[in-house]
Amino acid sequence: MIRRRSTLTLLPFLAALAACAASTPAPTLVDGELTGQRVVSSSGAEEITLRTIPQPIPLNEPFELVVGVFDAESGAPCPEAEVFVRAWMPDHGHGMFRQPEVVPAGSGTFEVKGLLFHMGGRWEFSVDIVRGGLASSATVEVHL
Repeated sequence: MIRRRSTLTLLPFLAALAACAASTPAPTLVDGELTGQRVVSSSGAEEITLRTIPQPIPLNEPFELVVGVFDAESGAPCPEAEVFVRAWMPDHGHGMFRQPEVVPAGSGTFEVKGLLFHMGGRWEFSVDIVRGGLASSATVEVHL
């Protein structure tokens, strides 16, 4: 059975994560190349990897994001994590026209489908994680 959460029930959670993420500068990746580098979450409990398919990110064409979530202390994958992904253009005050779908792919890997950057510039991927009842986030800046 698949259980879906209402966006309204996630709003307080997402607002709290945004506040945490705002205090930490985002790693910057140029030309839309995400190479699997590890980014530490706001809580320090997880490390996240990001990789796009294809690379570099195409402009005005669909692409996918592969997110890996690992325990920061042991390095073990975190398949029990819940992952939410947003893409945002902070300089323009808007996100994508599409709502991405996050699909668990096993071993702490999540496929994010339905992404499309409709314009060039500075984008941010925000990855929100819920694990063991605790929330954290990570933000990666991408320039197209």
